[in-house]
Amino acid sequence: MPPDTGQQLTRLIHVSAESKTRLGKLLFAIFGVSLVVVALFVSILVFVLVATIALVFALYVMWVFNRVRRSLAENLQARHREETARRREAALTDKATTGVSVKKGDGQ
Repeated sequence: MPPDTGQQLTRLIHVSAESKTRLGKLLFAIFGVSLVVVALFVSILVFVLVATIALVFALYVMWVFNRVRRSLAENLQARHREETARRREAALTDKATTGVSVKKGDGQ
């Protein structure tokens, strides 16, 4: 026994996660491989889920922009029709009051 120096002796217990027997090593390897396979499948599922959400979002944004573009085009056409009708009416009114027809390119 070592001389008493006032320090208490402690025992070190080493616990290994890996078994020392062949069967234990085989089971440990099978368990490790199965965990890797499960992690791979989970990562594939997460990727598919995120890709689906991104695709649906992109399609929604394209649909909204298409609706806005159509709405703006319809409004522009309606304004153009109103402006054309107003010009025709003004031209008819000018012709009826003055007896002179307005030609394109006269600056009016």
